[in-house]
This record gives sequence, C-alpha cells and structure tokens, in this order.
Amino acid sequence: MATATKIEQQISPTLVFPGPRAFKVEEAGFFCGREREAAQLTDLLITYQDVLLYAQSGSGKTSLINARLLPQLGIEDCYLARVGGELLAGMKLEDIPDIFIYNLIASIVKEPGNMPAISANMLEQFFRSRLDRENVFLIIDQAEEIFTTYQERWGDRRDFFE
Repeated sequence: MATATKIEQQISPTLVFPGPRAFKVEEAGFFCGREREAAQLTDLLITYQDVLLYAQSGSGKTSLINARLLPQLGIEDCYLARVGGELLAGMKLEDIPDIFIYNLIASIVKEPGNMPAISANMLEQFFRSRLDRENVFLIIDQAEEIFTTYQERWGDRRDFFE
C-alpha cells in the first residue's frame, strides 16, 4: 500500500488546480471540461470578426481561452492585452492622446517606455505592421477596465471602439 509521502512524490506540482489564477496555454492538458463552450466560441470566431465573451468575474473566461480555445484553434501568435493599467513613472495622463489604446499597445509591446506618442489610428497601424498572415488574434482581457478605469477620459472610449 502506498504511503501519503510516496503518492505526493508521484504527483507533479503542475497537476494541481492553479488556484485563483487562470490556466496557462501550456497547462491545457490539465484543464478539464468546457468543450461545449470552447466549440461555441470557436464557431463564433470563425463566423464573426469581433466576439465578446462575457461572464461573471472568476468564471474561467481566461482559462477557457488559454487552455481550450487557443490550443484547439492552433493559435500560437496571439496578442493578449489589457486596456487598463498604471502609467509609467514620469508620464502624465494629459500627454497621452488615447489612454486605452496606449495601454492596449503598451501591454503588448512590453516596453511602453520606447513607444512614440500614440495617435487615434495607431492601433490599426500597429497591427497592420505585424500582419504576416491573414488572421491576427487580439484578446483583450479584463475589457471592463475601459469602463472602470480613467473615467475622466470617457471621450477616449468612443475613439477606442471606432
């Protein structure tokens, strides 16, 4: 009969539930269930250019995308971005023409300090410069931040969606 210690030694730390964080793409093999939701989401992505996945916070949207959708579609090059975020030290909010587009691009390039001033059409330019194939996938995680952060910059929201 195996002892608890021997069983613990046989169990890999990667086999446990990740806790409050989302599953990562490389943990797809450990993610169970959600096949129906992944199939529906895949159908929507194939049919429509823009898809909004909405559910209660903590319901597993990011895990579904990372551990089911991306591996199922074979997507390796995908931009995962956010529209909220802290400004870099020394930056002033009034110096940024569109805070949401700035944060989106900054979260992708990972070196926002090297970014030039951002214009309203820079997001389109950013992706056009990276098109090496027909489809580009952009996933905006925590998209509700466009409504919950920088509320004084409400005008930027319209530009972001246009």
